[in-house]
Amino acid sequence: MIVYEPAVELKLPRAARPRRRELARFLRQAAAASGLTGDVGVLLTGDAAIRTLNRQYRHKDEATDVLSFPAMETAQGTAGDLVISLETALAQATERGHTL
Repeated sequence: MIVYEPAVELKLPRAARPRRRELARFLRQAAAASGLTGDVGVLLTGDAAIRTLNRQYRHKDEATDVLSFPAMETAQGTAGDLVISLETALAQATERGHTL
């Protein structure tokens, strides 16, 4: 499941906004390549929210591009969560000369 924080989308240039369909396809391809089964939850958010989570779970008071939370075994397979700051990811993509 992909959760997109609407307020963050407004801060991004239209051309940089990720499309849900493309993200879902990427997640399916990544899951197939890794051989993992189960669910991955993805939260697309901004620097303020990821900074709060980074401070709470890693005791680092700064924004980061991605936080991952360990997978756990369920009856359906493995489940885990990713949190991605679109603001930081876009800045890094720009620095490296590629798209978000």
